[in-house]
Amino acid sequence: MGVKQCSRKNCESIMCDTMVDGVYVCEDCLRSDPIRILIEALESAANFLRGMQLDPWIPSHARDAMRQRVEAIDELTQQATDGGRSNSAHPN
Repeated sequence: MGVKQCSRKNCESIMCDTMVDGVYVCEDCLRSDPIRILIEALESAANFLRGMQLDPWIPSHARDAMRQRVEAIDELTQQATDGGRSNSAHPN
């Protein structure tokens, strides 16, 4: 694995050797905001699945399963980014 500049916005670190979801992330970013890094990786995976749903060679039952996974990922990342306020199972 190589060493490159951190792919995170506003980070100027150039000695990044950790790869998360295909992009380099420095140790400082990982330590300072690990949850955000995970959320971004989940969002990227959901976007990948959205793209795969457009492939006509993939059977419709598999595209339906992908759509369900995308919806679950979207709900999870939305709850994580809004602090869980939309989660009625855990009222404040």
